[in-house]
Amino acid sequence: MITLSIDEGKQLLSLCRAGTLYEVEAWIHAGKSLRVPEELRTTPLRIAIDLGFYSLIQLLAIHEESEAVLNDALGAAVDLRSLELVQLLLKHGAQIRGVPLISVMRSWDPALMQLFLDGGADVVTEYPFARAFSEKIRTALSRLIAFRRSHPELDREMQEQVDRALRFFAGDGNLKWVSLPMWAGGDPRALGPKLDDEDDPDLYVTALQEAASGHSLDVMKKLKPDPSRDDLTELLEYAVLGLDIDMI
Repeated sequence: MITLSIDEGKQLLSLCRAGTLYEVEAWIHAGKSLRVPEELRTTPLRIAIDLGFYSLIQLLAIHEESEAVLNDALGAAVDLRSLELVQLLLKHGAQIRGVPLISVMRSWDPALMQLFLDGGADVVTEYPFARAFSEKIRTALSRLIAFRRSHPELDREMQEQVDRALRFFAGDGNLKWVSLPMWAGGDPRALGPKLDDEDDPDLYVTALQEAASGHSLDVMKKLKPDPSRDDLTELLEYAVLGLDIDMI
């Protein structure tokens, strides 16, 4: 599909903003392009979504040839938490992986999350579950537990995300959000990076070490240090180091 001129693009966008469904339909039936110049910084489909004009969205989605445009519209539909629009756009060529899973999780909508998970969303790149937990999106927790049960082949990757979240909240001293990853199977002795830390083995920590550094007695009790398994002297050293940092 050829790109319209600036003037033609403005004309088409103006028709969409005015909600003139039949004029847009006539434009399409005349064989005119829907691709507006990038300089206009929007698309007919995005304008239709902003208007909430379902019939216009459907018309444009059916005839839209650009996967990038459809995926951009899909992201907008997710932001609106509109399951109906998401399903429409997926039906007409938008791609599940065209929207990062964390963006879907930020909707807090279990139905949307499940739709993307069932459709093959990328559950590994950028650790979307761990990131959702760090943002305290509670509805992501039940989705992760169900996903682990149905996808045992990805259990290691899911465990890593739970452990990252546990290390994050242990360092933050947040008992409630330490309890939830623990309930989901988090390992307080798993060594690794926190959420956005550099993936450097020399910097790896455990949730127990993070809790010791953060001086949260309640969190330490929840993680249950065990003299037969844990180096209590080392944990004390982390606590002292944490005190020194706090005093700087």
